[in-house]
Amino acid sequence: PLNIHYQLIQVGTRKNDTRKQFFKHKMCSHTMFYVINREYDNFNEEQERASDPLVGGIMQGGYQCGLLFGTIMGAGKESFRIHGNNDRSTAHAILATQEIQKAFVETCKSEDCKEIIGIDWKNRWQRWKHTLTNLMFCFNLSQKWGPDAVKAVKEGLRRDPESSPEI
Repeated sequence: PLNIHYQLIQVGTRKNDTRKQFFKHKMCSHTMFYVINREYDNFNEEQERASDPLVGGIMQGGYQCGLLFGTIMGAGKESFRIHGNNDRSTAHAILATQEIQKAFVETCKSEDCKEIIGIDWKNRWQRWKHTLTNLMFCFNLSQKWGPDAVKAVKEGLRRDPESSPEI
């Protein structure tokens, strides 16, 4: 069944509505967690909403981008669903995270929110500026990253932990 969803995205019959989800959920981390969960028919609004503080690189600290965090959370949840609470689940989540980070850096040139959008979250004026102008950048970046995120999760979860020297 996982390959069916992948094929739907590849041929374009499943609409990439990540921007619509961003507008609905209002948080980059929540949006990507939702998008990945939807891909696997694995919804949980409470867990997705719990990712909201990861926006702006952990409570707007400017660290790892919320789009990346949300994608990784979705991959971890799917790995747990497939394998249960065991070492195999952890290994697959780590492999998926590696794929996700690599793909994200290819798309954004960094994984750091502060570097990607170019603001200092501690500066009140820059936070307002982001809300008024740069938010559109994140809105559009989520749309661009959505299909790559799904692909990276799928590739990471397919990797064999036994043949991976990284973990």
